[in-house]
Amino acid sequence: AGWLVGHPTNTAKAYRRDLEGWAAWCARLGMHPLAAERHHVDLWVRHLTSEPQPRTGRPATAATVVRKLSALAGFSDYAVHEAGVL
Repeated sequence: AGWLVGHPTNTAKAYRRDLEGWAAWCARLGMHPLAAERHHVDLWVRHLTSEPQPRTGRPATAATVVRKLSALAGFSDYAVHEAGVL
């Protein structure tokens, strides 16, 4: 929540959904979201672009994938440098 508060309302809502999606995908793999490595992110992108997504029923567009990766990268940076989680 601390990271999301610094974003405009609609962006924060989208980023929250993106991070929840990432966490759910990691949970299906039995992995904590903060323990993921680069190859896990690559697999998630493959999943996003090849499987129907819950909100649309279609694979994610390139723009959607970029936003989701931006959310994940921003949150990870916050977790390391601001929150000291990693």
